[in-house]
Amino acid sequence: MNSITRGVATAGLFLLVSGCAQLPAVGSNSADKPAPADTRLCAKNFAVSGSALSLGGTTYTSSVTVAGVSKATAMTKASKQIAQDGLTITTMDREGGMIAAANKVIAGKGDTVPLVVTFEPAKGGLEVRMTFRNGFGQVTTEEVVRNGFCGIVAAIEKK
Repeated sequence: MNSITRGVATAGLFLLVSGCAQLPAVGSNSADKPAPADTRLCAKNFAVSGSALSLGGTTYTSSVTVAGVSKATAMTKASKQIAQDGLTITTMDREGGMIAAANKVIAGKGDTVPLVVTFEPAKGGLEVRMTFRNGFGQVTTEEVVRNGFCGIVAAIEKK
């Protein structure tokens, strides 16, 4: 299991989510306070389309322009983070600026979920675009995917 696909599960028409809910501490009044906004740019640019119940599944995307890093360096750092997160890199096209990776789905009978990261020169740096897609009946949380994306960006930005 890894930071992007933690909790991704499938079971035919039944939806499963691994993990458990965490209740707020007694007397914390957390129900009265909204969660703080995630100020990371990768989180601000995070978008979700579709759903586990749609035939196309759910697609998660984000993009960030990173300054001061070459495409080759960014791809090396991103690929190390992706592998560290437990995904299998299936394609690494250094010339084209694309990494494709996959991870087995919990109870998925061989199903995998794809992650694609592209790298393109942009004004002010290198644009890094990330796309992750669950299929029909596969679920995970937005927080898990968002944090996985931001982990990739943090690895690229790390000096």
